[in-house]
Amino acid sequence: MMEIKDCYGCGGCVAVCPHGALTIDDVVERMDEKCIKCRICEHVCPNGLIKIE
Repeated sequence: MMEIKDCYGCGGCVAVCPHGALTIDDVVERMDEKCIKCRICEHVCPNGLIKIE
């Protein structure tokens, strides 16, 4: 699991993830076992905080 730092909690990335790999509570977390690295979340993050390598 990876935690996205400095997230403002808009939830856009969670809404667009086709595999449910992102969750949001106090911070956004990515569940690596579900992530297919489609990078949709990167494109919707208004602050550019998500980087898929």
